[in-house]
Amino acid sequence: MPRFPKPRGFWDYALFALALTVALFSVFWMNARFEISWTDAALAFGESVLCVFVIILARRSEKAHWIAHPTWLIYPLASLGACGLLFAAIYSDAYFLHRSSITSGWLSKITFIVILLFVSNSISSLRQHRSYRQKPGKIT
Repeated sequence: MPRFPKPRGFWDYALFALALTVALFSVFWMNARFEISWTDAALAFGESVLCVFVIILARRSEKAHWIAHPTWLIYPLASLGACGLLFAAIYSDAYFLHRSSITSGWLSKITFIVILLFVSNSISSLRQHRSYRQKPGKIT
């Protein structure tokens, strides 16, 4: 996994939440067959704030063993959690606000996309984890 700078302040998390809100709202807009409303925007904002709170709680004590010395299993689990949150956001918007747009074809398409994202992200993370462990001078 690439080493990104740690978010330190309110604005780092706020900008991430804003970007995630825009991304979720655009996904909701693409999946909605009818008009999109402020409730869709509120749901996208709520999902992004929930994601930010989960990140803050998970990184609260970065001295935890699973953060300081991650194993190969941590990367697919983190990917599964992120893809699960994405699927839950898309499905909850469709179920609560656009119930007539849910069909078996739509559900299978969204499920296939989320599974594809999970597999590709897991493979990429495992490759990066393997190359990070094999760098000379690194103690694993």
